[in-house]
Amino acid sequence: MLKTHGSTSPVQDDMNAQRLNDHTRTVHGEVKYNNNRRTEALGRLFAHAFFCWRNFQLISVIFLIILLSANQLVYALPAIPRDLTKSPDNVLHVVTATGRPLLKKEDLQPPDHLDAVRMEQDGHLNRDYRKEVFLGNHEAFEDGTAEETVKKLEDIVHRVDVDKDGLISLSELEDWIIQKVQEHFDESLEENAHVFKALDPDNDGFITWKEFFIQFLMAKGYSRQKAEQHSEDYESVRMDEAENDQLIRYKFRWSEADEDPQDNRLTINEFKNFRHPEQSKTMLNHMVKDILSNLDQEERDGILTESEFVVVPIGDVEVVQSDWLQQEQQWKDERQKEFREIIDTDRNGRVTSEELLAYVDPKNPNHAKQEAKNLINLADTDKDLHLSLKEILENKDLFIGSKMCNAGKNFHDEF
Repeated sequence: MLKTHGSTSPVQDDMNAQRLNDHTRTVHGEVKYNNNRRTEALGRLFAHAFFCWRNFQLISVIFLIILLSANQLVYALPAIPRDLTKSPDNVLHVVTATGRPLLKKEDLQPPDHLDAVRMEQDGHLNRDYRKEVFLGNHEAFEDGTAEETVKKLEDIVHRVDVDKDGLISLSELEDWIIQKVQEHFDESLEENAHVFKALDPDNDGFITWKEFFIQFLMAKGYSRQKAEQHSEDYESVRMDEAENDQLIRYKFRWSEADEDPQDNRLTINEFKNFRHPEQSKTMLNHMVKDILSNLDQEERDGILTESEFVVVPIGDVEVVQSDWLQQEQQWKDERQKEFREIIDTDRNGRVTSEELLAYVDPKNPNHAKQEAKNLINLADTDKDLHLSLKEILENKDLFIGSKMCNAGKNFHDEF
């Protein structure tokens, strides 16, 4: 039998068919195996993607929480500047992100009233002096009800009575007054540190007049641009007369507080003296000179006479009213008594600058002794030289003030 090209025998055909089947099964097996591998790989890929997506969500939530917390922290710390800008002369100014000052004008300007000082800076008597040296924070008494006031007063009496014998002695009362005066000092120191920190954003330990000047104008409502413009050229911005006079007074006081070297910038201690002259002998001397200059109107000899001290300052009252005349007489009587019994220590009818300095100095130990004696003399009804709780409650207006005292204070405010 003739064989054509490509023909095979039956045995060979069977063997070829068997190899073909084996090859087919192998190919199908590899395809199936590869498909399984591909499915497993896709599964792992999807699982990994899902895991990453979940982690991304978690990280996003954590990041959002951190962002919100940081934002709350910024607003919880208003005394820390959030934006510092430099002027051409490299002076840092304290502003917030909105360009507004961090402090109110009440925080920036030196207080007109000095706690625990017998005389105001304008020469008027401090009508709250007794409350300040006995109660401390007397505003808490004025805000409460009558029952709450009595309870607070009882609490103070128990604290003053150190030996717990039910009576307050002269020495116990004197020590208590000294403690209250020191508390006023400590409070002003804490307040000064807060204001200084806000005005010294670069923490170089100094505040320049320009830094204070710009912040003061911004606190009064001027824009930052106007404040900076006015700091460079005083004539560029129109200010009302009262504001202008106020800034002039502050500049004089700033210069007085600027000790050697006089570089027109203040340290934290000098800034404290600027805001609270009662805590500096140097500033108290300046304060005494100003008071003498205002009150010494007759002979201009640097000596204060009784007639000069008791005169009512010229006010704006044009219509003479009976209640005004009564308050005027009360004014004269109170100042005459203060002049004769406390200020004029040598009783010669003339007060020198040294005597006036001793009078306005809150650290003068004679003040605590004198005030303690006055309180006992006025409230000691049984004359045993001690004060009982009953005596203090019966004379509570003497310790916490009365409507009569408030009327006298209103008369002071008229001027």
